Amino acid sequence: MATLETDRIRLRPLDERDADFIISLENDEEMWAFGDTRAPYPESVIRDYVVTYDPDPLRAGQLRLVIENRARGEAVGTLDLTDIDSRALTCCIGIAIASQWRRKGIAHEALEAAGNYCSRWLGITNLRADIASCNEAALALFSKAGFKEAGTLRRWRSIGSRMVDIKIFQKIS
Repeated sequence: MATLETDRIRLRPLDERDADFIISLENDEEMWAFGDTRAPYPESVIRDYVVTYDPDPLRAGQLRLVIENRARGEAVGTLDLTDIDSRALTCCIGIAIASQWRRKGIAHEALEAAGNYCSRWLGITNLRADIASCNEAALALFSKAGFKEAGTLRRWRSIGSRMVDIKIFQKIS
């Protein structure tokens, strides 16, 4: 089986057919509290991003992969590798799953596949995830995937009218 696959999912490059899915995911208000988005993205901005996206992770310093259900050939989420540093062999990892696909083990499988890919093809030995302390689902997911809490940034992100801590999780291979 390929590095970016499991029995149930495939991590594949972003392409034009994903524009509508990315629009729905980025404009899902439930996700805004835990990400960097605070307002809807215009459709034209996302379509332009999808068309001009640079898929070379070492040149771009990032890689966005679509999580696809293999049986249905349907996009169910995205996995982002950001701040890729080929000298320090580090990167950040983030994941977003469409609401109807959550709590089905897909995110865990995607993290495992991405970790294998990072190690084998990018030489990454240190993955980091920054998680809001109130995001219990993400804290459980990354813990289950072998990430360990490495620190806390106090009152680092606003969610609604309150400031929350960010837990830094790390997985070293």
